[in-house]
Amino acid sequence: MFGTSTRLLLIVLSATLAAFQLRAGHWLGWALLPCPALLIWGYFRYGTVHAAFQAHLRGDDEGVRRLLAQTRVTSLLRPQDKGYFEFLSGTVAQRAGDLSAAREHLRRAALGPMRTDNMRSVVFCHLAAVELAAGQKGAAADYLQSARDCPHRTQTDEMIAQLDEQVATMREDGPADAPASP
Repeated sequence: MFGTSTRLLLIVLSATLAAFQLRAGHWLGWALLPCPALLIWGYFRYGTVHAAFQAHLRGDDEGVRRLLAQTRVTSLLRPQDKGYFEFLSGTVAQRAGDLSAAREHLRRAALGPMRTDNMRSVVFCHLAAVELAAGQKGAAADYLQSARDCPHRTQTDEMIAQLDEQVATMREDGPADAPASP
C-alpha cells in the first residue's frame, strides 16, 4: 500500500517511538513494538502493487514503473497481488513497445486470481491490443471473445467495441495502421 520511502519512514518513526515509550516505562512502547515488523512483513507480502495500481488508474505510467521496480521479491506476493503485478508489468511493457514481454506478463495475469471478473476482462482486452499490435488478428479476436465471456462493466464494453473495430479494419497480413492500447 505504501511506497518504499514512506514505508521506511514509518518503520523508523514507529521503532523510535516504541523505543522512547519503552525507555520511559510506558505500556504504549509494547503496543508499538510490532509495528516495524508488520510494516516490513507487509512490504514483502503486498509490495507496492496497490500503490502502483492507483498510479495506473491516474495514468501515471512513470509512477507505475517506479513503484513496480520497488517490489523486489515477487515470489512472496499474495497470488492476487502477483496477478496485478503481472498485469501492471504487462501494461508498462505494452506502452514501451515490448510486445513479447507484455504478452507474457498479461498471460500470467490472466491465469492468476483477480479481484473482479471485470479486471480479468480488462486483462483480456490488453492481450487483444498486444496481439493487434503484433499483427495477430485471430489471437486478438480470441482474446476479445474471452473478454466478452467474463462479466464486466459498461466501460469494458466500450473498450471491447474499440478493439473489435480495430480487428475488423485489420488486414490479414499485418497490423492495422495504428492500433491503440486500451
